Amino acid sequence: MSVIEKDNISRAFADAVLGADAVSSADAAQAAFKQQATDRLTQLRLPSVKDEDWRYVRLKPLTNIDFVPAHQVEAKITAETVAEYAIPEAEGQRLVFVNGQYAPEFSDVSVLSTQKGVQGGTLSQGGELPAEVAEKLGNVAHYYEDDYFANLNGAGYADGAYLVVDKETSVEGVIQLLYLSSESAQPFAAHPRNLIVVAQGSKATVVEDYVGAHQGVYFNNVLSEICLGESSTLNHTRVQRDGRAAYHIARTAIDLTRGSTYNSQNISLGALFSRYDAYGNGDAEQINCTFDGLALIDGKQVSDTHTAMDHRKPHGESHQLHKMIVDDDAHAVFNGKVFVRPQAQIIDAYQLNRTLLLAPKAKVNAKPQLEIFADDVKCTHGATIGQLDEDQLFYLKSRGLSEAEARDLLVYAFAAEVIEFIPVESLKHALEEQVSQRTSKND
Repeated sequence: MSVIEKDNISRAFADAVLGADAVSSADAAQAAFKQQATDRLTQLRLPSVKDEDWRYVRLKPLTNIDFVPAHQVEAKITAETVAEYAIPEAEGQRLVFVNGQYAPEFSDVSVLSTQKGVQGGTLSQGGELPAEVAEKLGNVAHYYEDDYFANLNGAGYADGAYLVVDKETSVEGVIQLLYLSSESAQPFAAHPRNLIVVAQGSKATVVEDYVGAHQGVYFNNVLSEICLGESSTLNHTRVQRDGRAAYHIARTAIDLTRGSTYNSQNISLGALFSRYDAYGNGDAEQINCTFDGLALIDGKQVSDTHTAMDHRKPHGESHQLHKMIVDDDAHAVFNGKVFVRPQAQIIDAYQLNRTLLLAPKAKVNAKPQLEIFADDVKCTHGATIGQLDEDQLFYLKSRGLSEAEARDLLVYAFAAEVIEFIPVESLKHALEEQVSQRTSKND
């Protein structure tokens, strides 16, 4: 395919998923930002297998679909669906979006709006955004400034959530950002965008949840920016359980400052094709960043995960544990990068990717990657790919379990290690049950 043909496909895809009114915004600052992303997008092409970060997956199934912007389809969600995925710990602190647009009739911010030192809202709200939001919007995700899908989000987002936590504030409970996608005969594309700012000495727990409990075709193109002040802590759980015919591409960019801590768990269960990128900017001393993840896929699902931790200053720590369970004809990809710059001495960085293949045609491509330019560091990385341990199966069967029961227990235990890190009990239990149902071969 020629360069001109690639350019034409990239522009045609962007035009289709954005629509004619992509840049429109009541807020002048956001309109200018969206226009900048739109202009940048014209200079970028869709990635292909010739790009190192996309070498194992193909986007043609996505680009061949005739998407329309999400606002052109009817949003049909019931209160029962919202209640099914609502987290009890987030009562009064839940922002619900349907097809990428804020749904006040399903949201409950009665507690969030009264918490001292906490501002939560939507990017489409009337009036000016808080100063911290206007300042940070688009400036945290600099790592993705040449990324096609990041700029597609910048040009096309209609809405999203923001959260600003003032200095020395501990947010009570959990804040849930619940993104629901409705069923539609017409495939549609949404571009949710989130911004979280946690100021000096503050602490918050946020759950970012994407749900599509149906077989409709849609595309979620997500970007989340996170800015952490000195000695602040954010616990961030991200759950992707989109519909099995959906496409989900997301980026998360985190700026860490001195003494800040970012704890995250990325759980990927849904979508026909999902891609998740996370970047931690450790341009400060004494930062602590954790990227943990679990991908559970079967059928013909594809799950592609890329992480990058950039240690730029001394005395930093980062830890990554990524697990993938791959069944049937599914395909998992993991690429984890850790950069340790020359000035970043006394760094402790750990990265491990473990994959469990449950079927002969299940496939994985794993590439843990360390780029170390400092000498006083403790850095380890590794990847293991295997099947269920026959000795463990034999032992469990010797204790009275059937073949299927023993298998189910081992698969569940493999996944549970990551789920146990989730700091929200109700979500942890719900995901444990969902994983157990998905992995069970015991009729």
